Amino acid sequence: MKVFITGITGFVGRYLTEYLLDQKGVVVGGTSFLETPAKAQKLFNKKVKIYKVDLLNKSKIDSSIKSFKPDVIFHLAGISSTSNAWEDSEFTLKNNIFGQLNLLNSIKEYSPKARLFIVSSAQVYGNVSKKDLPTSELVFPKPTNPYSVSKLSQEMLGYQFFNSFGLDVVILRPSNHIGPRQEGNFVVSRFAEQIANIDRGLAKPTMSVGNLEAMRDFTDVRDIVKAYFIAIKKAKKGEVYNLGSDKAIKIKDILNILLSFSSKKITVEQDKRFMHPSDIPVIEVSSVKFRRATGWRPKIIIKETLKEALTYWKEK
Repeated sequence: MKVFITGITGFVGRYLTEYLLDQKGVVVGGTSFLETPAKAQKLFNKKVKIYKVDLLNKSKIDSSIKSFKPDVIFHLAGISSTSNAWEDSEFTLKNNIFGQLNLLNSIKEYSPKARLFIVSSAQVYGNVSKKDLPTSELVFPKPTNPYSVSKLSQEMLGYQFFNSFGLDVVILRPSNHIGPRQEGNFVVSRFAEQIANIDRGLAKPTMSVGNLEAMRDFTDVRDIVKAYFIAIKKAKKGEVYNLGSDKAIKIKDILNILLSFSSKKITVEQDKRFMHPSDIPVIEVSSVKFRRATGWRPKIIIKETLKEALTYWKEK
């Protein structure tokens, strides 16, 4: 089986690649926008075919799909941070929507029998009522920020190609996934980096945070990529599946767990830079549909994940 991953050198892409390489009979390839193929290859202990591709460049996608001839495709590339999406909504929409449109057209032309997993986000549901928590796939999406708008647009494009051209498309809506090596503008990595720098004496004992009252459904990235692999054989085409722990936790509690691993007395200050215009109070999905179809369940407890995430930043 040949598996192609867009965004192969990203946070989730690396974990998915490593997991797939441990499976018998799986060949892995994919695209990287930032890294050269030679530099990207050093991230993995086994041979991976890597193409340097900007998804907005249709000819580059065409050549990579034609060359690799995938059986399965995981579309992970694109803008994945809500904060970054707010900062440049035009680029986010262009990159996530038109980049995927190029990918879909390439698959239709050069690999029409491949199974495509469009990795969306639980954020597409928006601000749901309490009666709809945990949120099932039956709840109508109402995205509230540029990132979630772009992800729902990706879903609609995928469904159009499934319906109009018969492509084997599956849509996955994971909740927040976290773990070691996560960087960038994400809540856990931002907290862990600040605490690690304070512990190492590289920063004053003061942290900048956003909305600590928001609640999110966190899952370890290693559990998520196992779900992706199981989905290859057990998910039904044309279907939408939520993935998550099915239990939201306050951001304040996440911070307190991370602070418990530090020996320093740290002051916490709210920073307007990390507050969003339409922050969703609670994101908590129901993954019952996927669990019944596949038998998958997340196994890594959040305290363990957070400890490893902090250790990553301390050793970085």
